[in-house]
Amino acid sequence: MSNVIKIKEDSSGRIGGLSERSERTYKRVFTVETEDHTHGPEIVLNADDGNITIPERFDAYTPASGELDLTAFMVAKDCELIGTSRLIWKVTCYYTNRFDPTMIEDPLERPAKISIDTNNVSVPIIQNIFGKPLLNSAEDPFDPNPEDEDCRTIVRVTVNRADFDQSLYEQRNNTVNNQEYVLNHVIYKPRHVKFRKARADQINENNLWFWSVTYEFELRKERIPNNAWMQDEFDNWFSLNDDPSQDDPRGDVSYAWTRFLQDRGFRVIDRTFGPVLNRLTTARDPRFFQAFTTAPLLDGSGNLLPFGDEAFYIAHDTLFGSDFNDLFLFESVG
Repeated sequence: MSNVIKIKEDSSGRIGGLSERSERTYKRVFTVETEDHTHGPEIVLNADDGNITIPERFDAYTPASGELDLTAFMVAKDCELIGTSRLIWKVTCYYTNRFDPTMIEDPLERPAKISIDTNNVSVPIIQNIFGKPLLNSAEDPFDPNPEDEDCRTIVRVTVNRADFDQSLYEQRNNTVNNQEYVLNHVIYKPRHVKFRKARADQINENNLWFWSVTYEFELRKERIPNNAWMQDEFDNWFSLNDDPSQDDPRGDVSYAWTRFLQDRGFRVIDRTFGPVLNRLTTARDPRFFQAFTTAPLLDGSGNLLPFGDEAFYIAHDTLFGSDFNDLFLFESVG
């Protein structure tokens, strides 16, 4: 810089410290000589004499050995006149390994903030830990159906945006990812991540208006009961207990949000008049020759499930899929 005659680092000004929270701090001191007394901080703080340059914000700390401390960076600097000539300045640079996103002046350049929580919801219990349906001693379903708490993972991602398109997020509410999706450095298969909601707050910082947007995702474990079946778009049944990706036209997807319903009901198919004239008739308990008081289990073909046989589960996907990748949540996350 033509306005600067000479820059020299004061080696005795190198000071460091280590706090009880393992925060490392450093200080470097430079002497800057300018050409004219009118040259002030706007020049001195960014001085360059062709050989030495005053460090810039977020430059890594460089000790006398020359080996960079890449986890400590310059966060602030100040300057003051020394002597009476009004040409000599003292510049002090401060370093730390403690990063605060607000140190980044442009809020749109700050990385996403991630928080993880859990949410407990009451859900019906359809099987035990061995995959067997919950039945009483008479091999009849419990009425009412027992419930338990299901613990689900909630991931919240907060990012700053120049604008906020409300319609874009309304389309994603209560949908699941229809493509492979990376969330907090974990890769999830299609249909595993549910978009719960988004919240946007308009903020003004240093005369810059921007949106602080929080996206909320929900994750649940994939639990496929024994003897679970699903129909494709052509009404062909395929098992979810083998390798469903071989038969599911969607390929290798998650069934975390799939509804598994026990095949049960008060009516069965009456095939007295042949398969073409199938009609429904009241299911009767063959043990007592009378109608059931609770919906009995069926076998997946509209017949009573023989006592002792494994319950038949019909799988239904009730959540639509959408593409989450164009949310661009993690372009600022290293």
